[in-house]
Amino acid sequence: MLGQIASSVSQTIYRLGIWYSGYRLIISVSLILIYVLTAEQLGNNYQYPFLYFYTLLCYTCVNIFQLFLLKLLPLQITKQLIFVFIVDVICLSLITFSAGGPNLQLSLLYVIIIFSSAILLNAQLSLIVTLFAVIMVVYQRFLGNFFDYNNLNHLGNSALLAFLFFVVHAIGRIAVQRFKILEQQETDKMDEWEKINLELEEIEGEQL
Repeated sequence: MLGQIASSVSQTIYRLGIWYSGYRLIISVSLILIYVLTAEQLGNNYQYPFLYFYTLLCYTCVNIFQLFLLKLLPLQITKQLIFVFIVDVICLSLITFSAGGPNLQLSLLYVIIIFSSAILLNAQLSLIVTLFAVIMVVYQRFLGNFFDYNNLNHLGNSALLAFLFFVVHAIGRIAVQRFKILEQQETDKMDEWEKINLELEEIEGEQL
């Protein structure tokens, strides 16, 4: 019974990992299309447009590779997912830097990464991903604006975003614990039904 449950959980994590990999590929391709279609009108909105474009291009290629690797070689899923989230944080940090700092859209992508890692990874690994994301977000503003009093507001926004990462991570872990409780309750019910069925079979055998 425990082996079946563990196998079921692993299959669920694997399917969610596939869906998340497909989602990140759609996001990266969409960002490239948005950039290409709006580069002439909104080119000045990017601090480093070439870095922004080529980061997205590399991000898309890596996404395709990792998605096919996950589909064709469903082995060591946890390690593959760790590298998926590391790539996400690094590339999104480069995108944020080249765009001139975090905004609402990029912050939302960060939040999705943190929440997904809390669901797909264990507590320690997801916390490492969260801390890595915090470092990658804060260091950009901390190094560039620490001595610039005119831009301390941006540093405060980055610190607030980092705090949000921890909140989202905590919410994700709470959701995981809730799922585990529900799963354990279902397991207990199945065990009770099996005991009842065995008792009924024994009673029928005695009557015969």
